[in-house]
Amino acid sequence: MFIAIVVVVAVTMIVLLYGSALLIAALASVHMFWTTVQEGSARAILKNGKFLRAIMNYQGFELDKDGEVVCTSSPSTLTTKLKHHLFGGWLEHIRWIGFPPFHEVYAYRFTWVTTKKKEVGGILQDVDEYHNEMLRHVYVKHTPYTDVLTGAETSDLLQVDVKYVLTIRIVNPHKALFKVHRWLDAVLLRTQPIIRDYVKSNSYDETQKGDISAANPSLAAIFDEFKRDYGVEVVKLEVRDYALSGKLAKEHEEAATLEFKTKQEKRRTIIEAEGIAEAMQLKADAERKRRDVIWKPGQEQENLAAEALEKTAAGAGNTVLVSSPIGDILKSLLGGNKS
Repeated sequence: MFIAIVVVVAVTMIVLLYGSALLIAALASVHMFWTTVQEGSARAILKNGKFLRAIMNYQGFELDKDGEVVCTSSPSTLTTKLKHHLFGGWLEHIRWIGFPPFHEVYAYRFTWVTTKKKEVGGILQDVDEYHNEMLRHVYVKHTPYTDVLTGAETSDLLQVDVKYVLTIRIVNPHKALFKVHRWLDAVLLRTQPIIRDYVKSNSYDETQKGDISAANPSLAAIFDEFKRDYGVEVVKLEVRDYALSGKLAKEHEEAATLEFKTKQEKRRTIIEAEGIAEAMQLKADAERKRRDVIWKPGQEQENLAAEALEKTAAGAGNTVLVSSPIGDILKSLLGGNKS
């Protein structure tokens, strides 16, 4: 009887605990009382429309008293240990918001471009993906953002479009979301003049792709400003690609197309010439082999007669004129004096 009571109590506790976990997870999915925070991201909690605190889920890091993302210095709290052991880690990514409608997760519209590798027509290519979404988080992990600067001018006065990628991580969610209007737009607008100067200092052929952060000392100062004032750390600035723009782009494309067609025509002509040469060589080899079979060494008159007979047999009604000695040989080959 006692064992049965213990079993019933244990089962009831399990049902209550995991039933509670499932209820919390369901409420977190709609950001009511609780919310989910994915690894490498952070959210802002508002109270009556004003910033209250930031919450984050990033292994090895935590938010200090100033809201900065720093390496974890303290051991796991009792709450974290209970979440891990009591619910098997199911609730480790779930954070308390507060009581609705007074407490809520901050939501905002965010526009950005990412570049991903995709297979297009059987070829792996860089494809730009444009996003315009309502978000409730910022990334505190390294995240690449793509932008295009149009109409930059090289030192040899050619206009180019430059595709560049900024690798960024948010180091203070509060500053990024509330201390600057549209933090990514602000970073891109402040970075573009530096890229223009970089392009201007090089000719079209000298402009280098890749990380240009170290090659531009002026970037260090502005990156420090982004981190201090915007809570945004630019880890790397990379020129991904550049190409002629405007009318020059069309002219360059037409020239490239003409060059391609010329090369294809040249290739076709070479292949045809090689085919003709090969056919002539095969014909010459066949003729040589035929003569090796028919012709006999030291018997030139007989060889000529045999060749004349072969030509005569090749077509009905053919008439072959030969000299008298060869005619005598033909008569002997054909059986005496038959006419």
